[in-house]
Amino acid sequence: MKVNYYCLFGIVSILWFTEIKSQNINRESKDKIKTTTETTYNYNYEEDHKYHINQFKEVIKSNVSHYRYDKDGNLQEFDFTNYYTKKEAERLYRKYWRHYRIDDKGNVEESDSLKISFINDSVGNLTEKRIISLYSNTLIEQSVYTYGIHGKLIEKSGNRIYGGEVSGAPQSKQTYYKYKYDSKEKLIEMQESYESANDGHFYNVKIHKYDTIGNEIEMVYIPCSSCNENKFVYMYDNNHHCIKELSYSLFDKEPLISVYYYDQFGNRIEEDYIMKYGPNKGKGQPHYKWKYIEKDKPTEYLEMGSSGSESWIMHKTIFKYDDKGNEIERLNYRGSYELRSICETKIEYYE
Repeated sequence: MKVNYYCLFGIVSILWFTEIKSQNINRESKDKIKTTTETTYNYNYEEDHKYHINQFKEVIKSNVSHYRYDKDGNLQEFDFTNYYTKKEAERLYRKYWRHYRIDDKGNVEESDSLKISFINDSVGNLTEKRIISLYSNTLIEQSVYTYGIHGKLIEKSGNRIYGGEVSGAPQSKQTYYKYKYDSKEKLIEMQESYESANDGHFYNVKIHKYDTIGNEIEMVYIPCSSCNENKFVYMYDNNHHCIKELSYSLFDKEPLISVYYYDQFGNRIEEDYIMKYGPNKGKGQPHYKWKYIEKDKPTEYLEMGSSGSESWIMHKTIFKYDDKGNEIERLNYRGSYELRSICETKIEYYE
């Protein structure tokens, strides 16, 4: 078997997408998820000599995940492996330096195989997360969480190893987070610092302020280059939903204003941006819209484009769920009608 290993950074880069996907899995249901198999199809269109548009469906990726729980029902460990077509794997390597394996016939055998394990304390708080490459059986990321007497997270430290296959010597990146709370146990400050051999040391701070009933009304972000401090101001309705956000930057004379709308479940269903310049200054332009069937269960997402007083749909996503409320299908469109990809998920539950 011919094995091509590239950058471990490619392995870690998919974790962000995996964590987002895992948020749609209801692990507190009576029947725990045992295995998920995701298959992603791309759709291509060609025009024949009779000016007919033909649609071609092509599998580009599949993903298999296995979930294991402790005796208290907490997620203890899951592993996943992504499988790509050769064409898609080569594209990912060119764009992200992501590694892949090729068998004797030149087919991509497997890619991006990881195991993520979790350790919880006696009250269920996450205290440690470990990410292991199943190819080399080596630890590539570890995070440790510390809690105060009130049960709030007060410190998080992490170490990420990547780049060994390319550079010959693995590079590490250490991250540290510290959290401070007020007497009402509201987060008032988060300090972030990280350092690596290539990037050096950086330090960022976020400061939070609240009104008398606990709504966050201001957040100040001070990056390591303190010359570009950003401030965000939030306004609420009587249901404690944030309905307006003002984003200030030292380099802009006026804030960027975002307006939010909600349904009866409290889901955010629309985001409008108030134009800062041009003939439509002061007018709202819709950018994102959602439809829901219940709390936190979107069925449709729209990304809008606009020019002047006109707006149109740039991208549309449709979501479908099983009878336990877990996502089983996601359809992505360019515009309103041109189907570009489908992600299908088959779920096996513990009995």
